[in-house]
Amino acid sequence: MGKKVVILALILILGFVLRVYKITSLPMYGDELTLAYDSYSILKTGRDQTGQFLPLTFAMRGGSPPAYVYFSLPAVFLFGPTALGVRALSLISGLGIIVLAYYIAKKFFSEKHSLVVAALTALSPWAINLSRGGFETNFALFLTMSGLTFFLYSQKKYLYWIFGTLSFGLAIFTYPTYKLLVPLFVIILIWYLGGRKFFFSSNSTKYLLAMSLVTGLFAVLFGSQVLFSNSERRFLNTNIFNQDNLRELITQKVNSERTLSTEGMVSNLFHNKPVEYFVILRDAYLNHFSLNFLFVKGDGNPRHNMTETGEFYFADIFLILISLMVFIGKRAYKKEFKFLIVWILISPVASAFLGEIHALRSSLMFLPISLISSVGLVYLIEKKGPLSPVGLPLALIFFVQFIFSLEKLYFISQTKFADFWSGRAKTVVQMTESVKGKYQQIFISKRIDNIEFAYPVYAKIDPNDVIVQYGREVKEFGNVTIIDIEDIDPKSVSENTLVIPE
Repeated sequence: MGKKVVILALILILGFVLRVYKITSLPMYGDELTLAYDSYSILKTGRDQTGQFLPLTFAMRGGSPPAYVYFSLPAVFLFGPTALGVRALSLISGLGIIVLAYYIAKKFFSEKHSLVVAALTALSPWAINLSRGGFETNFALFLTMSGLTFFLYSQKKYLYWIFGTLSFGLAIFTYPTYKLLVPLFVIILIWYLGGRKFFFSSNSTKYLLAMSLVTGLFAVLFGSQVLFSNSERRFLNTNIFNQDNLRELITQKVNSERTLSTEGMVSNLFHNKPVEYFVILRDAYLNHFSLNFLFVKGDGNPRHNMTETGEFYFADIFLILISLMVFIGKRAYKKEFKFLIVWILISPVASAFLGEIHALRSSLMFLPISLISSVGLVYLIEKKGPLSPVGLPLALIFFVQFIFSLEKLYFISQTKFADFWSGRAKTVVQMTESVKGKYQQIFISKRIDNIEFAYPVYAKIDPNDVIVQYGREVKEFGNVTIIDIEDIDPKSVSENTLVIPE
């Protein structure tokens, strides 16, 4: 076994420990609960919890894509509809991304860079946070990086084209924003690989045809999603053009500025809804490149960022600056640099349309930034040495921030952010299950965050009992009823009745 393989294995072990330690300390939040139960329901009945047979979209999450549910079936079979069952696929994806980062960097730069990128990925706050929740985006990122790796290493191995195409296609069917990002990414990848010269070479015809057929199949499936399954419901309901409050604010602002203006025609030209929407899109896009998002606070969502730090460490700022010096000053890796920059620039596009910075929706940008950082770190080690006046302070800055981040992640977040992970719902279900034999009737307020999803999951209710009640305002599971407290018939309340308010 070679030295580099041993180092990579040690990096993987470290990455695994950082990701798996206390991975179930936080309860499941809404999307995880529906993911877990849909997988559980399909295992038991072949139908999701709404009764649809092997669906291509899942209504309980606004018509979300299907890949994460189906690829989670083995883990849910082993561990049940639990936190580990729903998070296992994301955890495995996170480890796979470390390996893929190694091979991508090896192809872009060198063997030294590849080990550095693998280490940076293993230690990355962004990558660790993505791997510790049941996040579809992490699996989509793994699939996209798999597609990239297959094409980078294809050369005369034309069968890799088909594997790469399958990976890209599955990524589109895993997380909504990747429906836009993957086609953009493939376009710049084709440019990087040489365009027509890469594909139209001798003996490649049958593989190109097979790849086209696979692409066509995914296109047909994608078309059926969009046209017949209302799969874009969540995006349609949440994008900036369909937010009622935002539309009203923009209307008020435009009317106010036009009233204040002394030139009517000029005012209409500069103060109108298209201009205001452009400004919102611009700000949402550019915020993904801000120091606050990347290096200070992240996106501010405790589900995506339990360490409450930036998506990268402070030390990465200096590594990126050194890398830019290498790329620009020495003109090294010129084509790779262009590819990485465009890769970064397209990554927040889909997220911008939703009007906010979002670590899940823009996850595609984390790896190219790590690749750029690796160039600076390798240069620093080779030219200055790790104990140089530059290297030693950076190492200390990283170490201090790393330790503080882990302390928050493992010992603070599960208490501080329990409400963001529907902790109240889990506590109520566990308490209900422990005492329901003592009461004739138990009423649970449906206003408890995600209780309708949490009860079937934590109580492991038979999916057939859940399916028949889909769409009902009141859910009944034996002597347990989930209902608005105000709707409880007073006549049904007795000494043998327990009422659990919100």
